Amino acid sequence: MTGQNKFQLCILPTQMGKTFVTINEILEKIKYDPSEGRSVHFVLTMNTLLNNKQFANRLSDIKEEHGENAVAIFASTYKGDLTHIDSLCKLINFSKNPEKMPKIIVACSNYRRFEDCFKYMEFLNNNKTSISRSFVYFDELHKYIKSKKADIRGNIEKMDKYDIVHGIMAMTATPDILWNKSNEDKDDFWSKITVVNIAEYNENNYFGWEDMEFKHAKFNIDDDVGEENTYESKLYYSELYNIKYAESIIRSYPEILNDGSRTFMPATRKRITHNIIRNIVMKANPKCVVVTLNGVEKNISYIDDEDKYVTIDLVIKSGELGDLIAGHLHENMIFARPLVITGYLCVGMGQTLVSRDLGAFTTAILGYSKITNDNLYQLFGRITGRIKGWMPNTVNTQVYCSKINSIICKKMEECAKNIVTKHNGKQLENDKYREPINEDQEIINNFDGAKVLED
Repeated sequence: MTGQNKFQLCILPTQMGKTFVTINEILEKIKYDPSEGRSVHFVLTMNTLLNNKQFANRLSDIKEEHGENAVAIFASTYKGDLTHIDSLCKLINFSKNPEKMPKIIVACSNYRRFEDCFKYMEFLNNNKTSISRSFVYFDELHKYIKSKKADIRGNIEKMDKYDIVHGIMAMTATPDILWNKSNEDKDDFWSKITVVNIAEYNENNYFGWEDMEFKHAKFNIDDDVGEENTYESKLYYSELYNIKYAESIIRSYPEILNDGSRTFMPATRKRITHNIIRNIVMKANPKCVVVTLNGVEKNISYIDDEDKYVTIDLVIKSGELGDLIAGHLHENMIFARPLVITGYLCVGMGQTLVSRDLGAFTTAILGYSKITNDNLYQLFGRITGRIKGWMPNTVNTQVYCSKINSIICKKMEECAKNIVTKHNGKQLENDKYREPINEDQEIINNFDGAKVLED
């Protein structure tokens, strides 16, 4: 491979600030518009509306400096204060009009938007428009890289050759899958990847693995003495294990759901498991407030003082999700009640759940018997972040899980830190990322064996 590709990878531990690195990168590129030509920045966020809005909200201040049309949401439907683009045709028309053309376009990572992005870059490359430079950003690319329908690898390689494309960047805390690990083709595009140089990296106020209090609670589903439940026949073993594990922990340690507690209790892919977790929690302690985040439900549920079941829809118009949740808790005078957050895909990556007002999670229950390293670490990442400066609200989160799950989270965090502290700005093969894993022979089988199987 001659020289470096335009493709770069931003690797940081979960909740360490990849979004802000990306935004700063965009703003730095925009500064050169007067001298190097008008730029456009196409950002593909996680394929959930929550993540899409979270990223867009963090860009809202850019409007003040660069105008009302500076940031646009590319989606079929959108209700908000930013410019709305609902079709590729509309975007192409905007490209011919400098006054209407946004500087930043935010879209969800689904097949349709991937296709629109790739076609748009091809259009810009082959036609004269108001755009002189284009940049593409992929949030949590590891989640989508295997999509055969979108052919993301092939299209990234194609965009890399376009004159109009000046940069392609992906952000993730779990990049292992992005490398081609084969030794057969050293010149393959994916055999070496350039890591973004984060010049001002620091771990100030970061609340990570070392700050957790792990509780390696043993659990055997065959020994569970809970009540018979109608849901058991609808679940696979790994899904049932997750539910039973959480139920067992709550039963053994009811103080987890004391007043003022904040518990992260994710379920599995099936939405029914989110409902089951909610029912278990509210049965264990009727005072609990449960936040459910999935493709159908994004709401707060609780039983009020008159024994009525109350549901509040979570609609993000501005700010962060954690702040929105805290606001509803205050407004309904239930802030001091125990809070539980559940879900899976909508909380598993990128989503910031904690806030200065809510404080850190007091407890997390990660009862997974079969889950990929990436998914486990991303779920664990919802309880991490730069939150130590929030004292006195920062606590040592108690994490209930198996010993191997805690080790996997530890090693995954070390892998991400290893890149940003030792290999910043370098072009690397995969073995450099995996150094913390490969140096510990005792756990390699757990990393490369059954634990990495998908549910």
